[in-house]
Amino acid sequence: MAWDLCCGSGCLGVSLKKALPALEVSLSDLSEKAIEIAKANASMNDATVCFYQGDLLSPFRQGKADFVLCNPPYISNQEFDSLDLSVRLYEPKIALASGPSGLEFYIRLADELPVYLNRGAKVFLEIGAGQGAAVGAIFGAKCWKTKCLEKDWAGHDRFFFLEFE
Repeated sequence: MAWDLCCGSGCLGVSLKKALPALEVSLSDLSEKAIEIAKANASMNDATVCFYQGDLLSPFRQGKADFVLCNPPYISNQEFDSLDLSVRLYEPKIALASGPSGLEFYIRLADELPVYLNRGAKVFLEIGAGQGAAVGAIFGAKCWKTKCLEKDWAGHDRFFFLEFE
């Protein structure tokens, strides 16, 4: 079972389903509009996935996952206000800004996610440039067997991988 949290357009979950057709994949997002777009993208790609609308892990209260993908909002409100107009006017604020620090979703995930994971589950997070050390500290609990920060091609912090014990 794989979950794509904060799925947005669904590109991560749909791509995972295409790569691993036997894997059961569910996508969720708070935004009804995002779910509509993700459904259209899944349909265009002949990817049979499940969709749920809700806040972060709330759609999965009774479940456990083996894989979690999440590209949450990760910029601060202040950063959002300074974004180029071509971004700020095109992307909904709810998709980009997480709150005062930009780390709010990671704090929630570190606190809430472990009870939703099967043993050995793998978690893949996209993070903001320069957030690696902070995200690593947020996921400081001993329940994580592996923690790995990856940089993008420009050398910026971009991905954080975790493996649950």
